[in-house]
Amino acid sequence: MFLTSAVLGTYAEFSPPKTDEAVQSVGLGWIPLIANFWAMMKLRIMRNWILSRVLVVLVCAIVPLAGESAESPDEYTLTYYRTQPRQGAPANPIDPYDCFQKNSDGQLSIESTGTYECAGLPNQYFHLFILKTRKGNPILVQELTPIRRLEYKCNCYGFVFLGGEYHLQATQVEKILLDDEWTIVPPQDVKPKDVGIFRDKSGTMIHAVIVEGRDPSGHIVVNSKSGYALPEKGMNPERAGTNQDHLAKIKVTS
Repeated sequence: MFLTSAVLGTYAEFSPPKTDEAVQSVGLGWIPLIANFWAMMKLRIMRNWILSRVLVVLVCAIVPLAGESAESPDEYTLTYYRTQPRQGAPANPIDPYDCFQKNSDGQLSIESTGTYECAGLPNQYFHLFILKTRKGNPILVQELTPIRRLEYKCNCYGFVFLGGEYHLQATQVEKILLDDEWTIVPPQDVKPKDVGIFRDKSGTMIHAVIVEGRDPSGHIVVNSKSGYALPEKGMNPERAGTNQDHLAKIKVTS
């Protein structure tokens, strides 16, 4: 028994036990060791838990600060535009703002480029055409072919400036606004048929809407096409979305 106790590492000095009481008293010496060991483990577990909580708090505090220095993808500006009034402009639903040249019958003067681009849709392509502004500058438009679903027929820019018949890129819209001398309208003076243009912090155009009017509370409502969704009328501009299919995420800062 003495040899066994020595090997097990009992820390108390003692003579070889001679009675059952002595054996029982030596066995009780393990209790403080186990208690100390368990206390140390609890301290280690608690320490690790506290450190993990502190780390989480630090990460949650640092990440937003880092994000504030970068461009937030959900913050845009909204600017309203109005085209120049014209007398006797031929009615053409494909050119609701009379931005483009037309023939004697009032039809758009449009020419095929003879080229096609991948539309990113199964077995569908963009046929490229050229329109000309009233000043004669070329505008590239895209016609989806074949059209299998109505919501694919146009994007938001084609919906606003080309009656929903074509796709139109933001770079071409910038040319239209400049070439046709569109003017900026303060929000308080916005009227139906004015155009709202969303831009990100870098100034890049990302969406366009048509002003429908105002609701009973005086808030502006718009007609918007978001991505491949069908157009929606009577929307608040904050919910007008973008051509990346975002909805209800725009923070208007205009």
